[in-house]
Amino acid sequence: MRGRRDRHIGVRLTEDELGRLRSGAEGAELSLSDYVRQAALAGRVLPREALEELRRLRIEFNRIGVNLNQLARRLNRGDQPGQEQIRQLIQELSRAAARLREMELRS
Repeated sequence: MRGRRDRHIGVRLTEDELGRLRSGAEGAELSLSDYVRQAALAGRVLPREALEELRRLRIEFNRIGVNLNQLARRLNRGDQPGQEQIRQLIQELSRAAARLREMELRS
């Protein structure tokens, strides 16, 4: 849902509430606006580091998918892929899935 963010809302806060929001935004390495938007729309806030890790994982899962498709094409042609290729692909997938599980546990 991309678009120009040209709408504004006003929210009244106590000094303590504002301090807590600023502290949370700083800890997540996000602007106050991004922090409040994530908290309001998603119900939780992912720190910048977690968002970057998710982007890296998406790229890695995409690469693994490409490799898996190449193996499937070879099998469909009747070729026999090497056991080492299959083992390596399984290990890469296991590592990426483990990183995703670690992120989930930290959240």
